[in-house]
Amino acid sequence: MTSKGDKNLGSSDKELAVKAKTEFNKGNYSNCLQAKLRPERLETLEDVDNCILYYNYAVILYHLRQYRAALGIVSKIFRYIEPLVAPRPARTEEAPPRTMNTSVTLSSGQRMPLLGLGCSRASSQEVADAVETALLAGYRHIDTAYFYRNEDGVGEGIQAALKSGKMTRSDLFVVTKLPMIAMQVECHVYFQQRALREACKKHNIAITAYAPLGSPGRKVLYESHGVTLEPPDLLNNPVVCLVAQKHKRTAAQVLLRFLAQQDIIVIPKSTKATRIRENGDIFSFQLDELDMAALSSLDQGEPGRTFRMHMFPGVSDHPEAPF
Repeated sequence: MTSKGDKNLGSSDKELAVKAKTEFNKGNYSNCLQAKLRPERLETLEDVDNCILYYNYAVILYHLRQYRAALGIVSKIFRYIEPLVAPRPARTEEAPPRTMNTSVTLSSGQRMPLLGLGCSRASSQEVADAVETALLAGYRHIDTAYFYRNEDGVGEGIQAALKSGKMTRSDLFVVTKLPMIAMQVECHVYFQQRALREACKKHNIAITAYAPLGSPGRKVLYESHGVTLEPPDLLNNPVVCLVAQKHKRTAAQVLLRFLAQQDIIVIPKSTKATRIRENGDIFSFQLDELDMAALSSLDQGEPGRTFRMHMFPGVSDHPEAPF
């Protein structure tokens, strides 16, 4: 791809792309354009990682409505990557991908659905309605806990759904927490927990992602305990939105699919019937390599962690406090 004289031409552009991405992640969109990347230099790229950086820059331009410039960069990226990707068998738009995991095997041998309904921060009646809606929409995994103080509503919702005759109790996976079998942690595109996931994989421990959408609804809960919090706005991240537009899906579906496609169990919480059904429709499409790479690049590492349990008095003084 490169001649001897071109070997170092892309290095400064890569640094500028990193700088632009940093400003972009901070929300300083106007500063992103200070990194003047020249699309013709894409001909000197030597690896896919560089393409990912340029992809993010194209998203910046798209967000700033500089569509022609964004299209020029994206088209050159695809021309570079296309020869590296093996051709795939043609399939109709309606046909699901050939390999579509909907569950993972636990160390106990049981199969645990990748998609579940979270039940925190809701009244018993709200949870009863949400659980019934979810089960009738195809969910088979309900995540609950004594701490949520609404398990009676979970039971009512399950009973109502069972009366439909569309499922039996043995079809359902009801979780009240599974120590050492499935580790439940904060995990989303800004905080992807790569090191922890790798460690769990070695020991055959499944990962369940709570707050896979950033848990925007907890702002009110935290403030009621005197803690100021601005949850991450994952649903409006331009990279996420661009991938969603590409697949004609919602941003929430893309965020959930990104995790589930890596065999990470997701338990999005909602009490709205429309959103519950939308969140449940994540197995009818698949993200491609470029989508996955672009979303992976949003990881902020430890700074992306937003659950530190500060709302619980004295937690930071506990000898086993993890954060």
